[in-house]
Formats: sequence, structure tokens, C-alpha cells
Amino acid sequence: MAPADPPKWITFGPIKVRVKDDDATLRKRERSHGEALMGVFVADECEIALCPTLQDQQRRSVLLHECLHALVDQTALDGDLLAGEAQEQLVSRLTPALLDMLRRNPELVAYLCSMTENKDERSWTHYAS
Repeated sequence: MAPADPPKWITFGPIKVRVKDDDATLRKRERSHGEALMGVFVADECEIALCPTLQDQQRRSVLLHECLHALVDQTALDGDLLAGEAQEQLVSRLTPALLDMLRRNPELVAYLCSMTENKDERSWTHYAS
């Protein structure tokens, strides 16, 4: 059975990000973005804020979407290479496909999540360079 609530913390390499329902943060960011937000990754606060009224399946999709933004940020792809609208388009297109792939392939998820004895394969810096 799937957990009813998202995790309180998610680790992205060396960064630990807090996940919380936070309507105030969303409204503040909406003023600067000029559009309604269902979630937001706030890099300088190491936080993902989610709209507290999201339905279960929508919450999962929005959380994955914001996790992808966090990965873009943590891998330094958010500079000139993948900024602004280009980043949003990429993340928006990948989110449903990635979520569907993960749901349809639990064996793949189990395989990818299994630990290896080779420390180099678990190293975040291996991927962030």
C-alpha cells in the first residue's frame, strides 16, 4: 500500500530538502511568477512547497515535478543551459512520462534502488560533474 503522505525530507546528493504543505510560500512565489502554482522548489531555502489542497494523484505528480527542478538545480543545469521557460518545458514534459514509467515498472525501481558495494557508483559527485 502506498504512503498517504509525501516524505518530509528528500535527499538530492548532498542536499536535504524539506517537503511541506505551504500555501503562503506558493502565493509569495506566484506574485513573482505571475501565475498560479501547485508546487515550487525553493533552492535557497532547500524546500519544496506543495499546495495543501492537491488531490492524492496530483500531489504525487507535482512532487515529482518539483523534484526534477531540484535535480536540475543540484546538477548545475539551471544556468545558461536550461533556464526559465526551457527548464519548465523540459520538466513538465518529463514528469508524466517518468511517473508512468516508474509506476509500470516496479522491478526497475527495485533494481535501480538496490545498493551496490561500489562506493563510486553511489557518489553524487560522479553525476554532478
